[in-house]
Amino acid sequence: MAPIEDGDSGAGAAGGGTSASSAPAAAVAAASPSSSSSSSGSASGGSSGGGGGGGGGISSGACFSCGLGAGLVVTAVLNPWDRALFLSIVNQRAFLSAENWRDPYRGLAQTLAQRSISSGLYFPLEDRFSRALGSSVLGGQAAGVVMGILLNPFSFVKYQCWGSDTGRLFLTTARRVYMDAGPLVFLRGAGASAVRDAIFGLCFALRKTSWVQAQAGPDHSAASRFVVATLFAAVGTAASSPFNYVRSLAYAEKTWVPLESLRSKYVFTQRTLGDLIREAGQQPTRWSSTRFLSNRMRLGWGTARVAVGMAGTDQCYLAC
Repeated sequence: MAPIEDGDSGAGAAGGGTSASSAPAAAVAAASPSSSSSSSGSASGGSSGGGGGGGGGISSGACFSCGLGAGLVVTAVLNPWDRALFLSIVNQRAFLSAENWRDPYRGLAQTLAQRSISSGLYFPLEDRFSRALGSSVLGGQAAGVVMGILLNPFSFVKYQCWGSDTGRLFLTTARRVYMDAGPLVFLRGAGASAVRDAIFGLCFALRKTSWVQAQAGPDHSAASRFVVATLFAAVGTAASSPFNYVRSLAYAEKTWVPLESLRSKYVFTQRTLGDLIREAGQQPTRWSSTRFLSNRMRLGWGTARVAVGMAGTDQCYLAC
């Protein structure tokens, strides 16, 4: 589940372990669960027993079609927001800077492919995992982690494409990074994505628990469901933002920097989070430290992007 791919916005500062030329500073939350991410589709509003997307009698094919349609609509509408967030991080610019909004639909084709697949598969997977594990919360968490890892290569290439001044085509960029670092380059950020999506998936799936459903009432409207989903998505984005931060820095690192071994991934994660904590501790007051962390992890515009995207996809799916 992707907190974009796939939390995050505002002006960014340089992050530890990145190259001097790119120096991205935070995670792009696009995401939602599996977008990786944040990325992707959200779960439907069932009961805590694992009720899945769009109603108990819907076939897997219908579930996939509804998820596909919901993912296409929401992804197309919010693609400029996703790209502006990423560029604000990489280039250390304010989110609303006009430079971030030029060519807003660059990379849309691969984004549509990734998000459509993730949202189309997320709901059926959530149903299966929920039944197998006996919990909608664990089911949503498991579905998010699986989709996040499976779609990590798409997310990595997409962000490399966004941050490149030369190769803009998906296949061209994929070929270039493969030649630079070999097949394991496509697993960059996968570990951080898995942890991020596990945290986000757990928080977002809480909207389906019996207690939440009882508070909303049996006749709660689409508007109230949207608000509830938005709140839980925002909580999940904030809670998972440290790992989203690591993921974005790993995606934006130059491919000639070795990050393919487990040890190098561990060192990169430890150094990145260590630098973040150290820099926050150097701020003059607690308030300034809080603002620093919020800015670095994009807990403003990025959080809003994930929350709105997940809740919107959820409502589109339920309406299908």
